[in-house]
Amino acid sequence: MHGSGVNPWASDRYSGGSSSGSAIAVALGIVPYALGTETGGSVLGPAAYSGVTGIRPTGGRISRSGTMTLSRTLDKVGVLARTAESCGTVLAAILDHPWRRRFQRSLAEDLDPKRLRVGISPVAVEECSPEIRKAIDSGLREVQELGFDVVEIELARDTSFVDAVELIIQVEGAHEFSDQLRDVGFQMSDARQLANLRKGLDVLAVDYLDASQRVTERARSAFRNLFTEVDVVVAASRVDDAPYLDRPRAPRDPSKHSDLLRAAGNLAGVPGISMPCGLSREGLPVGLQVVGPPDSEATLLRLASLYQSLTDHHERRAPAAPKHE
Repeated sequence: MHGSGVNPWASDRYSGGSSSGSAIAVALGIVPYALGTETGGSVLGPAAYSGVTGIRPTGGRISRSGTMTLSRTLDKVGVLARTAESCGTVLAAILDHPWRRRFQRSLAEDLDPKRLRVGISPVAVEECSPEIRKAIDSGLREVQELGFDVVEIELARDTSFVDAVELIIQVEGAHEFSDQLRDVGFQMSDARQLANLRKGLDVLAVDYLDASQRVTERARSAFRNLFTEVDVVVAASRVDDAPYLDRPRAPRDPSKHSDLLRAAGNLAGVPGISMPCGLSREGLPVGLQVVGPPDSEATLLRLASLYQSLTDHHERRAPAAPKHE
């Protein structure tokens, strides 16, 4: 099966990346939670567009056994559910053993908002489209009202992060499917995806190594520096409404902080969570993402749980959801 997932809030809109089926199932109440994989944004994106909560854990913390591999460097198993609390319950059961017990202990601790430094970039907020800006402003105001120590930050504007993610996926995807791609008769339902994978067979080793090593280390260094100033970063999960299904989707924009944060987060393997924060002018879900340093999943979930205990955005149901849900 292949194709664009239909957004449960509007049948003419897209529902996100490759884990959109999981997000749709949760949004419609078909399942209480679902697993997904994120390589370049396919857990947090569908969570935001479908109005559910989704968490991308630190890279390498959950076994990928049984999942289809696209990029051995970037693939991560994540969780989508209605609430951060439910995400935490599932995560506590599937984290690999070396990290599971520490996560469970951290998740049980109380969160003191006054001791948590929350970074917000005014520039990143300005980049949000008019359709979602009111919901983002309101969501950030609600976060501040929880009593966190809010700090204005400047995110690293390294446009190579986006290009590096694209190149790593292209090369490692081509490697995973090299036998099929070298067969001239092999076809895929998405011709553009097939052509992009085939290009990965011709990328120079020096370019791949630059992306997977040098640029990736720059992303890690940028986050290390950022997390000396703040404990977590809060930003829009996506800067626009869910795109229309019948229109070409815009590629990642290296000049946008949201896309840079998404790309850098996946390169560096740091955890992130997306939580609903309201509806756009078109009545579509809008999400806030919270990103933290490696192994800070418990902090992200406790922050999101506190936010959800005092707001009701996560309780809204898609129009397509059954009334008995």
